[in-house]
Amino acid sequence: MEARYKVELRERDPAKIDQLYLDNCKTDKIEGLADNLASLDTLSMVNCGLKSLEGLPTLPELVIFDISQNELSSGLDILAAKCPKLEKLVLSDNKFATLEQLEPLKAIESLSVLDTFQNDVEDVDDYRTKIFEMFPNLKDLNGHDINGEVTEELEEDETGVEDGEDSDGSIDSDDEDGPGLSYLQNSNIMEDEDETEDYDAVEGDEVEEGGGEGTSTRRGVKRRHEGGDDEESNQ
Repeated sequence: MEARYKVELRERDPAKIDQLYLDNCKTDKIEGLADNLASLDTLSMVNCGLKSLEGLPTLPELVIFDISQNELSSGLDILAAKCPKLEKLVLSDNKFATLEQLEPLKAIESLSVLDTFQNDVEDVDDYRTKIFEMFPNLKDLNGHDINGEVTEELEEDETGVEDGEDSDGSIDSDDEDGPGLSYLQNSNIMEDEDETEDYDAVEGDEVEEGGGEGTSTRRGVKRRHEGGDDEESNQ
């Protein structure tokens, strides 16, 4: 993790970094992070194999912490001590099995979003009700509010594509000038327009392959042959 941290740092001043992604760094515990990450507001350590949060430096401005897909089952008291402004904590796919293991988070009054998906603790009877009672400031548990309604944050994640763009950020072809993809895929329209245009281009003429005429003329003759009008075109 220390080597990856240095790569991500890229000789920048640690005190000025606001986001840090150390996903997939295989280690049992956190190590190598500077003690002066004073501006860091987002930290991600997904799928690192973490069994402990030991070594986490003080992060006074941290708002979002994603430690999903690890081996954690305790140690959340470290978060309460090191991350006083934490608002969103992602614990999905870890080893938390009891409410008592989550209880240290009560000390973080700013915590409003908690993800515990795929932890055994969710098998506790009346789990959702008990969690919202334990954390009165919590607004979002696994993407749903206290009433079980989908939260606005989850809705934004699912529908956060601007009009006229595909999910990959490209512009929808239907919004561009000219015919869209659905038009080009309509074989009937393509054939009708190609035949009309090409027949006009070769009206009464027969052009041999390799001649000096344009490409569309040769293609027009070829389409007439494919249409079964060989005799007519050779007359």
